[in-house]
Amino acid sequence: MAVVLTIEQVVSPWAPDWVGAIAESVWAAALPGSVFIRAGRANVPIVYDAGRTFEIGKSIELIPGGDITVIAHGLLVAEAIRASEALAAEGVNVRVIDMHTIKPLDAEAIAEVNAAVAFAEAGTWEPVADLARDVITPAGATT
Repeated sequence: MAVVLTIEQVVSPWAPDWVGAIAESVWAAALPGSVFIRAGRANVPIVYDAGRTFEIGKSIELIPGGDITVIAHGLLVAEAIRASEALAAEGVNVRVIDMHTIKPLDAEAIAEVNAAVAFAEAGTWEPVADLARDVITPAGATT
């Protein structure tokens, strides 16, 4: 995955469910160049209604909130929603964003985060958190 993100013309989406996977496959077929699509597995929670459209490089806010923002992608989008619902019962308002396209990254959505932020990513490498650091860290600052 890390190598994929170094290739300039590669678009890298990762949908949380079959609805997103179908939508990504349709627009990927129309794109010039290479597309790396990460696929999930069977029996995952359905996040989107059939027919939902996705825009390359534009995240989707699934739940509004102001106390903390969780930016998730892939299979962990459904888990982020569940966590948001559980924390809402405790009085914590958690905003959930589906960052379904890792490359290009929706830097505008990340730059607009004005609360604590957490990243929900599967695997040992965290591409969204790594790429987001460049957006949210002021120039010249160290992390």
